[in-house]
Amino acid sequence: MSFTEKLKQMVSGSAPAQEMQHTDVRSVLLSAPDHIQEGQQLADKFIIPDAANVQHLTFVGMGGSMHPAFLLRTYLENIGCKKQLNIIRDYTIPSWVSKKGFLILISYSGNTAETLSAYRQAYREGYKMLVITAGGKLKESAEKNGISLLVLPSGYQPRHSVYIMIGALLQILQNSGIIEKHEKLIEEAVRILHKPIFETMGKQLAEKINGKIPVIYTTSKLGDVAQRWKICFNENTKIHSFCNIIPELNHNELNAYITRKGAFHILFLVDDEETKAHRSRISATKLIVKEEGYPTTEIVIKGPSYLARLLSAVHIGDWTSYYYAKHMGVDPAQVAVIERFKKLLDE
Repeated sequence: MSFTEKLKQMVSGSAPAQEMQHTDVRSVLLSAPDHIQEGQQLADKFIIPDAANVQHLTFVGMGGSMHPAFLLRTYLENIGCKKQLNIIRDYTIPSWVSKKGFLILISYSGNTAETLSAYRQAYREGYKMLVITAGGKLKESAEKNGISLLVLPSGYQPRHSVYIMIGALLQILQNSGIIEKHEKLIEEAVRILHKPIFETMGKQLAEKINGKIPVIYTTSKLGDVAQRWKICFNENTKIHSFCNIIPELNHNELNAYITRKGAFHILFLVDDEETKAHRSRISATKLIVKEEGYPTTEIVIKGPSYLARLLSAVHIGDWTSYYYAKHMGVDPAQVAVIERFKKLLDE
């Protein structure tokens, strides 16, 4: 059987069980809120040395392993954290990344080629760092070299480890005095995420999209959440998806709607405490898109804190991509094309 034939079987869910190694994604999503507090417990003793004098925090990694870094950056920027935050997604650490900062290298598998390369450079050049992984070569090397190491539970797809890593990173920043105490905010968010409404919303939204390509528009308050949605549609549902930020898209992408029509459903992801200026732009954008004949859905994210709203938006997207995968008849756990790509690089 060719790879293409096998891939079609795996994606449609018709491959033998031993080939699919199917993960119960629904169970993972149901337990996701508890993973946040599990991450806190894992990181309870971790601290960034001399954090007050650390000039920057730089996250290094790829793919699903970096979702928590992007979400954390968005969160910290919106709560007024003064610490400079950088994100590196490549084989090397650029020369502008000062050694007066602190690196956090994340690879869930521990075998991500780009992250391993950056780790070797960081170790060779004497950067202060923390490694977060569930195993692999990265764990082995960090243990051998005496690098601070946070070991995650194994057995998940990297994109599904976002909740445990968010909990761990918030705990580390709290321990280090970079953010204030977050116990009550996290407990509140976890209680909210346990509500069945998130699964219901995801199922309803997947039915609304109804075979079309989801395009997610939002503002910078939820910009990295929109990117998370896009990636989960790619990996869980195996479809194209796109996202962009208001107001920037009003200066360019909006003009694309007046020519050739695409099979798009436009999703507007709106923070309930969005500014008046951004609300006006969202409304005007939605009006133009609807006038051009595109279906639209507005998802307003409510919650008592920005953390609760940020995590709620992530959770709705995860459930939506899961149910859209079921709607499309594909297995949300499989990433066969990505695994095939990695094998091609090794040949």
